[in-house]
This record gives sequence, C-alpha cells and structure tokens, in this order.
Amino acid sequence: MITMKQFRWQPEPAITTIYWSLTFAILFLSIIGLFEETSLNVFSVVVFFIFCFFVWLGRRRVLKVKETNINLRAVLKKNNKSFSLEEIEKISVGLHGITLFLSTHEELPLLMTKKEKQAFLGFIEESAAFTGKIESVEKSVGL
Repeated sequence: MITMKQFRWQPEPAITTIYWSLTFAILFLSIIGLFEETSLNVFSVVVFFIFCFFVWLGRRRVLKVKETNINLRAVLKKNNKSFSLEEIEKISVGLHGITLFLSTHEELPLLMTKKEKQAFLGFIEESAAFTGKIESVEKSVGL
C-alpha cells in the first residue's frame, strides 16, 4: 500500500517575508482603490482577484512525501524538485523549520509550523527508505 502525506512549507525567511509583504501590498492597494470611490469599482475588484491569485500561488508550496521519494512543489514549476529519501544525508531541525542536506551537496531550508514539522519528522522516521540522520539544533541561523 502506497502512503503519501502532504506538508505545507515556505522558503527561507527573507524570501517568505518579501513575498507575503508584496502580496498584502496588493490587498491594501485594492482597499485604497475601494475607498477612493463610494461605490464598488472595477479597479478594486481586479486588484483583489490579483491578490487572491498570489495567495493561491503562495499556498501551493507543498512537500509530498511518498514511501521512497519526496516531491517539493514550489510557486514556479521550474523550481520543483524531486528526490528519493535515500538522497537525504541529514535533516537539521531548527526552531521554525528544517533544513534538508542532500547527497548532491544541496541544502533546502524549509519553514514549517510546529505541527507540520512534527508530522513530517514522524513520517520520515517511520519510513524504511530514509537512511540519513536527524539532528536537532537549539538555535539555527535563518530557521
């Protein structure tokens, strides 16, 4: 039986802060346009739908973990990654997320909520395909 779990993630703190700040700036632009006229105007509706589109894009970031591999879905399709659990050499657990160290010498910092982080680590520990080690870091730079 193939089991698959999905976990939401965000990129490193700087990129996350910039992305969501610009997204909510679009919302505030829509509200400003709405307050300029006393009736509902086309500008505000269009800008609000643009805001909804960017929220949808930001919420698409999903980490799909199957029995033997991980699919990392990002905002842009060219940034999607797929790798096997065996390629993970180390998982560093920080205060606000995790960092995956792959055998290709690539580091993937992922921000997660505490609940998502615990569920992900529990699922990974149960997986037979994961051969790396999990390190808990009390204070980590960036995460």
